[in-house]
Amino acid sequence: KTKFKLLTLSLVWGFISAALFLWFRWEMPLQSPISTQTHFRFAPGEWLRKAINPPIIYGFLPYWNLQEANINPKLTHLAYFGLTVGPDGSLETEGDSESLAGYRGLQSENFLNLLAELNQNRTQLELVIKQFSSNDAQKFLSSKEAQNNLFKQLDSLILAYPISGINLDFELVDTEEKNQNQFTEFVKQLSQYLKTRYQKINLSVDVYASAASGKQLWNVAALEPYIDYFIVMAYDFNQRGSPQAGPVSPLIGAGEKHKDNINAYLKEFLEQVPQEKILLGVPFYGYEWQTISRDKTANTYPDSGRTASYQRVQEILDQKKVLNVQENWDDESLVPYISYKKTEETFIIYYENQRSLAYKIDYVNQLDLAGIAI
Repeated sequence: KTKFKLLTLSLVWGFISAALFLWFRWEMPLQSPISTQTHFRFAPGEWLRKAINPPIIYGFLPYWNLQEANINPKLTHLAYFGLTVGPDGSLETEGDSESLAGYRGLQSENFLNLLAELNQNRTQLELVIKQFSSNDAQKFLSSKEAQNNLFKQLDSLILAYPISGINLDFELVDTEEKNQNQFTEFVKQLSQYLKTRYQKINLSVDVYASAASGKQLWNVAALEPYIDYFIVMAYDFNQRGSPQAGPVSPLIGAGEKHKDNINAYLKEFLEQVPQEKILLGVPFYGYEWQTISRDKTANTYPDSGRTASYQRVQEILDQKKVLNVQENWDDESLVPYISYKKTEETFIIYYENQRSLAYKIDYVNQLDLAGIAI
């Protein structure tokens, strides 16, 4: 009996020791928080398809960055931003410096060097056609003659450059149903024109993150049959002139009653557009404000906001002790922000880093969207 008791105690102690060893030594495998968050499970199962095509990595190259741009070979598409379409359908080649700069960039030696680099990396080139003036846009959309004029000019560009796609960037908040219908009809005619004349020229349109939730220039459901990709500009939720500091691109959680965020708006997009037609636009920049405190939603001083590049953020972080920098993470929006002091003044910068972008990319993968746009 004594031997049996000792044997039993030895076995029990051995089991406890092994359990304690595994408890303290075991490392749980790393897992994305997104995969376990119910916030990201809004999509019905039938919406989730098995990926067939590799993801698109779409990059916008503004003319002002043309000279110093380094093109990552992993980009699948590069969109040159851009050429302004006038009220008569002509692509503006003269006038103010902004319009001229885009046109001159297209004719520059830097652009020719870029073409060689894109060809080597097999990156597709797209051209952004833009219009930000409500008055000019309304005149253009109401004139069939102006639209036909644009189509002919696009022919010349497609023949002159290895363009694989046209991107439309008409950033107008318009509630008039007439203008919305005119824009849809214009896109329909352009799509048909490109398909009848060329073997494969993609047509994409840039839309605000809230485009599927209300009446703006874009009738998303009506546009869908004629569009290859909707580029959802999921940024500028807070801007330079915002009265309070806040995230530029909140994945979840931000805004009144947590409705003003990427996740909430994408749910509405997926009710109208197949996920394989959606590119999630992500920002590679942030905003900086002078604020009344270090609180993450502190009130900002008027006219103090400005764009913060990665270089700017790094400059601040390099002076961590001098500027009393505090690095923070917003658990609600899944984005970083920093605060610092300079001559007794307080500043806050919301931006994106590797962690926040990884969450957004994981989100794109989970919903099986077409890819991202930078």
